[in-house]
Amino acid sequence: MLLDPEHQELYQANAAILMQEIAVWRNETRQRWQDQQPRFIADHDFTGYFEQDIGLRAIASVHDQHHDHGGLKDLSRLDNLLRQSSAVCLLTLQTTASPLARSLAQKHGLKIISLTLEPISDPAQPLILQRLTQLTAALQRCI
Repeated sequence: MLLDPEHQELYQANAAILMQEIAVWRNETRQRWQDQQPRFIADHDFTGYFEQDIGLRAIASVHDQHHDHGGLKDLSRLDNLLRQSSAVCLLTLQTTASPLARSLAQKHGLKIISLTLEPISDPAQPLILQRLTQLTAALQRCI
C-alpha cells in the first residue's frame, strides 16, 4: 500500500538522485584516504559504520557506547595505545566530548573535533549529505 501514490514517481526520482550523490561521496572518500589515512580516536564507536565501507580505521574508541568504557584495564590499554600511536585528533558526535575523552585528548595532545560543530557547506543538501560532508571535513583535520 502506498501512502501517496500520486507522487510515487517524484519520490522514486528523488531517492535515485540521493543514492547517486551518496555513491559519489563514497567513491571520492575512498580515493581521498587511499594514500594518507586520518589518524583519530573516537569518543564512542560511531565511525565503525563507515570504516569498512570507505577504508577508514580509527586507532581506538574511548567508549563502546555513549558513556560506557571497559574499566581500568581497558583505560590502561587505551592510554598505552595512544602513547604508541600517531593519533592527531579525537572525534565526537556531541557538542563536547565526554570528560574521559577530554582528559585523554589533553594528556596526549589531541585536537577535539565535534562533528556537530563542523560548518555545513550547503544547507540545501539533504541532511545525510550534510553529515557525510561534515565527517569528511573533520577527518581531513586529522591528517
